[in-house]
Amino acid sequence: MSGKRAFLDLLKQEGVDIMFGNPGTTELPLMDAFAVEHDIRYILGLQEAALMAMADGYAQASGKLAVINLHVAPGLGNAMGMRSEEHTSELQSLAYLVCRLLLEK
Repeated sequence: MSGKRAFLDLLKQEGVDIMFGNPGTTELPLMDAFAVEHDIRYILGLQEAALMAMADGYAQASGKLAVINLHVAPGLGNAMGMRSEEHTSELQSLAYLVCRLLLEK
């Protein structure tokens, strides 16, 4: 089993059915996995802070775990402002995940 398949299976085991993201080139293997994944919906956004707000709103409204996929360096930096806001308002329902998967066979 590949790392990307194991990752998606783990998310499904945890009840994740939506992942928010703004992937970079290092996340292309994960995007390939989503091409054949039908149990988890990927919501693409154009800016990381907006994605953090979307994921936070989803977590609050649904009561479910919200997962966000960001590019390793600039994406994480762009999202930190919204993560700080989420933390200071004590909305602890949001879990964020920065994922970088290497190309595998």
